[in-house]
Amino acid sequence: MRKLLGVGIVLFVLLQFSALAGFFFIYPRYRTKTFREAQSDAPVSCEIERDGEPATRRTIREGAWIEDLHRTFAAAEYFRPNHPRREKTFYLRVTRKSSRIDQYLFFLDSRGSAVDYFSVVNRSGNTTWYGSAFQAPELRRLMEQSGVK
Repeated sequence: MRKLLGVGIVLFVLLQFSALAGFFFIYPRYRTKTFREAQSDAPVSCEIERDGEPATRRTIREGAWIEDLHRTFAAAEYFRPNHPRREKTFYLRVTRKSSRIDQYLFFLDSRGSAVDYFSVVNRSGNTTWYGSAFQAPELRRLMEQSGVK
């Protein structure tokens, strides 16, 4: 009976360890892969505004900035923000070729571009929730070039 209990405890610990390993090592790769697949539909226009300041709204329809945005999304990696210090927050509404509209919150961190990230915004009726966060290498440069201050 003791031997059976010991084997049960060891199996339980191994199961817990494998669940944690899956969460920390497999889930980020899965989220990155699914996000990148969803970005295959190129953007045609983007509406940008500083969060909470609708007077700063700007719409970009074509050009190099839209192509840079598409490349930024294609290079994004899943990210777990750790105590963000938000310097600036931008709200983006991206219209794609298929007429799908995606929404994102871009957070520029006061510690520098290494910790800047964006979060996917999901809306259903009156409910808003924030999905996974992603880091992208050109995020700060892209927002500075947008012209929205």
